[in-house]
Amino acid sequence: MLLVCVLSVSIILPVNFSGDLLGDSPAQFGRTTIVNVPTQDRFLWLHSVFALLYFLLTVLCMRHHTASLHYREDDKVVRTLMVTHIPREISDPSLITKHFQ
Repeated sequence: MLLVCVLSVSIILPVNFSGDLLGDSPAQFGRTTIVNVPTQDRFLWLHSVFALLYFLLTVLCMRHHTASLHYREDDKVVRTLMVTHIPREISDPSLITKHFQ
């Protein structure tokens, strides 16, 4: 996360500020976005490259953090079924168990 923040603030933000489509007013938040960069600007491709880089970093991060998650077949959650609105006349647990076997 720190890497994404540093790259965004040190590279993407100055590229966005380099444009002049929204004027020089510091009150314009749009100056910090891609909207301020002209379509013919030579630095516009940086947004695409960084979007791909951020996507790859996200996938790698998710793979790293989900590697320790193990699926176990014997988990109770896997076999849990929530049944609602059962009529009182058939609410005997043995009837319900027999139905789902």
